Amino acid sequence: MWLLNFILWLILDYPSVAFLVFQKKTTTVKS
Repeated sequence: MWLLNFILWLILDYPSVAFLVFQKKTTTVKS
């Protein structure tokens, strides 16, 4: 899927951004 490639590119090129997005999606887990 192109989405997976996009996510991988995002993580490889922008780990900080990807991490922030991941935090937003797991806001309940992060509390």
